[in-house]
Amino acid sequence: MRMQGDMASKMETYRTELLRIPEVTAVSAASGNPLSYGRSTSSADWEGKDPNEGYEVNVVLSDQAFISTMGMEIVKGRGFSQQLEDSTNFIINEVAAKMMGFEDPIQKRMSFWGIEGKIVGVVKNFHMSNLYEQIAPVIISCYDYSNSSVMLARISGNHAEVMTSIEAISQKLDPEHDFEYQFLDQAYAENYESERTLSTLARLFALISLIISNLGLLGLASYSAEQRAREIGVRKVHGTSIMQILLLLSKDYSRLIFIAFVIAMPFGYYVTNNWLDNFEFRTNLGMPVFLLAGLATFVIGVVTVASKSYQAASTNPVNSLKDE
Repeated sequence: MRMQGDMASKMETYRTELLRIPEVTAVSAASGNPLSYGRSTSSADWEGKDPNEGYEVNVVLSDQAFISTMGMEIVKGRGFSQQLEDSTNFIINEVAAKMMGFEDPIQKRMSFWGIEGKIVGVVKNFHMSNLYEQIAPVIISCYDYSNSSVMLARISGNHAEVMTSIEAISQKLDPEHDFEYQFLDQAYAENYESERTLSTLARLFALISLIISNLGLLGLASYSAEQRAREIGVRKVHGTSIMQILLLLSKDYSRLIFIAFVIAMPFGYYVTNNWLDNFEFRTNLGMPVFLLAGLATFVIGVVTVASKSYQAASTNPVNSLKDE
């Protein structure tokens, strides 16, 4: 929830009132929205830092409840504690620990913006942007959260009812401004709206391609069966089974489908791999994906041809040979 006007001065009252709502399980104040955060520093200093290297580190000013409210995982050390004096202590993420060259950064001295303290914990890497970007190094501090601009709340239960209660409290404390909020999971999902659209279009065009291709195959199979009707009649008279005739009529098309797959696979791999390269975090393409797609296409094509071929193979040879 965005805090406007003099809400920052009422932050503790705001927090207390929010925690009175049974469905609100955790509340934390922060200096910005974690998903659209632009605060960073190049002045951070730590033990063993190379003075000739330039480092840009994201900075989050928060309170002791930030880690638990956001559901972050501490992998080394501890989180902030209300029982301990943590106003000059820091928590960093794994990327920051690696950048600083620490195998074990706990209790290492660090400073930025004139704040001097120690690193007390390392949090598991988390995204403050999207999957197109690398995870940036982050320093989390609870030195001064009185100027926080957002209040974060973890809620459960019926969202509509909870938000009605939260809005009532927010409007009571700040009647001069509209209540502004967003759900972080929904905001994060909006980063990938174009991928969802692309996925829908890809499925739609794939379906259209399959329908058009199968109509073409059906037409060709019908034409081929008609042209070879007398040949099929003669073969049946000489004892050829329906299955043998199906194989006879389908093998040429099966060969063409296989050739088409061999031609299309490198192109599909190249295009898909180039698209995935846009993401810092991505899946790897393997042969099973393409083999499965090729098998599905082959089966659909063969079934389409076989359906018409079966009709021709089942025709009484008397009907196709009576004019001879």
